[in-house]
Amino acid sequence: MSTDHVRILGIYEDALATSHAGDHITTLVLRLSGDPSDDWISAFNLEWSRTDYLRKRSVHVGSVRVHNETEVRQGLVVHTSPEDYVSIHKPHVERAVERANAQAAWRDRQQDATVARANRTIRAINADYYAAGRGGDERAAVEDRAAAPPERRETEATDRAAT
Repeated sequence: MSTDHVRILGIYEDALATSHAGDHITTLVLRLSGDPSDDWISAFNLEWSRTDYLRKRSVHVGSVRVHNETEVRQGLVVHTSPEDYVSIHKPHVERAVERANAQAAWRDRQQDATVARANRTIRAINADYYAAGRGGDERAAVEDRAAAPPERRETEATDRAAT
């Protein structure tokens, strides 16, 4: 499992939205270091929802069309002016990105541990119940159990005695 580590690399200069009158910028797109996974996006959305400060604006992973073009720029869409982004929102957005990175890394570690536990269980089941299916006979299953670590042999003996 690879962990997303997303960083803000800057602001796209060509992907801006303006007010209806066209007299000021209302939306920016922050350029990210890579395409965030769905898990990272969920983590960011959660972290942004937990962020609270005066004049907070909407921030989400999305895209904005380049002015007078068909191309789009994807990243973190922030509904604010460039000046307000720097003076008000930047530190809060950056902290939410870092918290989302930490949360995504934690989820990856949890998932890796879950898969590792499942693999150990599956290997034990295969060794105990399907050794004959590997071309051997019941003797191969007995040999596999004898080669198992002592704590597994004790657990298996208890399980067999109970059945």
